[in-house]
Amino acid sequence: MPWEQGRSTIEDMLNKGTLERVPPSADAARSLLEVAQRHLTSALAVADSDVVLAYDALHGANRKALRRSSSRRG
Repeated sequence: MPWEQGRSTIEDMLNKGTLERVPPSADAARSLLEVAQRHLTSALAVADSDVVLAYDALHGANRKALRRSSSRRG
């Protein structure tokens, strides 16, 4: 969703307290990226024997990568 399109939704969530502003943090972003990369490595390692666990690891990696993006911007 383009920022202008979603701006009012984000502002409403901030005002209601369902979303919280955090200060930008390069260290937190770097840490989240490292964890996401480990999740991807794990997903590849178990993909042949446990596809459900591999999918779970991919989902975790995706969540961490998205949080990383937010952590960098604050």
